[in-house]
Amino acid sequence: EGGGGGKRLRVLCYREPPAGLVAPPTPGAPPVAVPGRSLLLDVIMPSAAAATDGMAAAGEAAGEAEVPKALGWERNQAGRLGARLMDLSTQMRPEALAEESVHLNLRLMRWRLMPQLQTEAIAAQKCLLLGAGTLGCSVARTLLGWGVRHITFVDSGVVSYSNPVRQSLYTFADCVGPPTPKAQAAADALKTIFPSVQATAHAVSIPMPGHPVTDVERGKVEEDCALLDALVQEHDVIFLLTDTRESRWLPSLLAATHRKLAR
Repeated sequence: EGGGGGKRLRVLCYREPPAGLVAPPTPGAPPVAVPGRSLLLDVIMPSAAAATDGMAAAGEAAGEAEVPKALGWERNQAGRLGARLMDLSTQMRPEALAEESVHLNLRLMRWRLMPQLQTEAIAAQKCLLLGAGTLGCSVARTLLGWGVRHITFVDSGVVSYSNPVRQSLYTFADCVGPPTPKAQAAADALKTIFPSVQATAHAVSIPMPGHPVTDVERGKVEEDCALLDALVQEHDVIFLLTDTRESRWLPSLLAATHRKLAR
């Protein structure tokens, strides 16, 4: 008990020492733990009557007739007393949390390993992936890890039963039922992995030198060439991930014509 009917409290502010931190022992003596710098405080809490009398005396000394009321609110934009609220729903969405976590990993790489690494420049690239097979799936996942958000797949094949075990963007469900285009299945898988990605797909056959084209196929081949040319112009980096050398000839030619980086 304190004076004036108040209470005296003894408060221990305990601070645990860091794990494994011990004072250097003397030869032959056991290790001694370093104190955790804890504090022991004595707090005197006056009674309600004493506190009111003290506030009244202070008010009279300041020329006030009454003790002012103490409120825990502040005035809002309308001038009324009330709670101040903040809507954090946009920052707490799972998609926003995932995107921030990816950005944090990239910033940590720059802070710890290579300060001159321009992760923002890498993430801003629009990437065109020609081929959605084993190489295409692996490259797409790697690009996601580097923060790339604009990925386009080009592939004319469908998912077969041998693909899921070798190509990470496909599952057994993609093989069952109607044939599933590989490009579209890969784009959908990327959106499932990271919803913020802008993944698109085109089921296009890449014309190859030495492969004959019939009169019936000529119109479709010309359309595919025009679409491929437009896609190369729209993207910054072209990844040549097809299986054969001749299928990489036309994309390489278009990339060189439009001065695009082809890998």
